[in-house]
Amino acid sequence: METETVDLYEQIDHFPVYAHVASKEIISNKVERPYFTIMIPTYKRASTLEVSVQSALGQIDEDNYEILVVNNDPDGVTGETRDLLEKLQDDRISYFVNEQNIGLCGNWNRCVDLARGEYIVMLHDDDLLSPYCLRSLREAIQANHNPGIIGVGFHNFDSDSLPEFAEPGSLSYQNVTKRSFFFGRYINIAGMTFRRDIALQIGGFADKYYPNEDTIFIYQGILCSSVIQVENILAGYRIEMNATLSGDTLQDIILLTEKTRRCIAEHEPFARRWLKLFDLEYFYQYIDGANRHWSAELDHKKLCDLASVKYKKINKLKYMLMRILEQIERRLG
Repeated sequence: METETVDLYEQIDHFPVYAHVASKEIISNKVERPYFTIMIPTYKRASTLEVSVQSALGQIDEDNYEILVVNNDPDGVTGETRDLLEKLQDDRISYFVNEQNIGLCGNWNRCVDLARGEYIVMLHDDDLLSPYCLRSLREAIQANHNPGIIGVGFHNFDSDSLPEFAEPGSLSYQNVTKRSFFFGRYINIAGMTFRRDIALQIGGFADKYYPNEDTIFIYQGILCSSVIQVENILAGYRIEMNATLSGDTLQDIILLTEKTRRCIAEHEPFARRWLKLFDLEYFYQYIDGANRHWSAELDHKKLCDLASVKYKKINKLKYMLMRILEQIERRLG
C-alpha cells in the first residue's frame, strides 16, 4: 500500500459522495423522537446480526431509542436479513437496503444520514451491547455536558464465549485529548457513540483512510468537541471476524497510524518534540506490539521503508527511556 497523505485538520464533507444511491425503506420504526439511534450497518452477516440486534433490543432502563439497520447488499430486499428483522416484530427497528453497495464508509455515512437520534451508537453486525449501555451513556452525557464522542469499555469475545455483562456501579471517565490520543488512548468501535451534529460537522467517515477511518474520525471529533472514554464495560467486540487479523490490513493500519502521528506533530509542539527524540523507537514499538498482540510477523525494516522512517539498530537505553517517559505520559493523560 502507498500510504495516503493524512490531514486530520482538514474537514471534507463525505456525505455527498454516494448521495445519488438511494436506500429503500423496507421496515419503518414507530419511535417518534428517539434520543439514541443504534446504527447497525450490515452486509451478508445474518448469522451474527441476530445476536447484535437482540443485544440492542435488550436495553434496561432506556426506552427512547431506535434501531437502524442499513444493508449494503442490494439483494437484501428479500432474504435472511429481512426475514430475521420481520420475525422480531419490534416497533423500534427500521430496515433500509442500499440500491448499490456503497462501501464500508459509505454505509456508515448513510446510517448517519438516516439516523433520527441526537446521539448515534455504533454497533457492528457481529458485536454486542451490554443491556446497561444506553442507560450508562445517558448518565455519561449528562455528567459530562453533552460530549461530542463517547467511547466505552469492552470485552473481546468469539462465538464460543459470548460475554456476560455486569451491571456497572458508578461510572468512571477519562478525557480523550490530542495528547492522550497521540500516546494511544484510542476508542474502540464497539459501542462508540457520537452526536449526530458532530458527525455532520466532521463530514463523516472517509474511504481514503480505511482501515483507520474510525481513528481519524475520533481525532477530528477532538478538534471540534469534547471526547470522553467511559471505562466501564458496555460492549462486546468480536475478534474472530475482525479484518485486522489480516496481515495486509494490519500493515495498512500501522502505516496510516504513522502518517496520523506525523500529521499531529506538524500541528502540535508536544508531538513534534516527541518524534524528534523518538521517531524510530516509537514506530518500532508499535510494530513490535502489533506483532505480539496479533501473532503477526511484520518486518520492521520493510515497514520503516514504506513509512519513510530511517531504519537502524535500536539503541536499547534510548528505547528504555522512551518507554519510561511514555508510561509517565499515559498516567498524566
